[in-house]
Amino acid sequence: MREIEEILRYFPNPIYSLLKNTFMQNRDLQKNLQEIRIRTEKSMILKTRQADIIIDYQISTSEILQILEKLCENSIYAYKNQICEGFLTVRGGHRIGMVGTAVIEQRKSN
Repeated sequence: MREIEEILRYFPNPIYSLLKNTFMQNRDLQKNLQEIRIRTEKSMILKTRQADIIIDYQISTSEILQILEKLCENSIYAYKNQICEGFLTVRGGHRIGMVGTAVIEQRKSN
């Protein structure tokens, strides 16, 4: 459970509790987890090698922003280059992929 705690700590409390309970009930899921996919106003998807597990919890835009702020240690600007590359690397070597729309002016991202 220690490894998954490294990732769960970035989630707001309601999502943290939901995921922690899910992993406590299914230890194999914890071992086989490859990706947690979150999208605004969509259900979460836990991806393993064998299956995609849909968690019926729709993440709000504000929760996505809370996660981003935690990932960037409340300094999104400091992580701007990594975000523009499409991912962040956090403690434990975990890569957090990001997809979205960027605004580019004069060949520089804002």
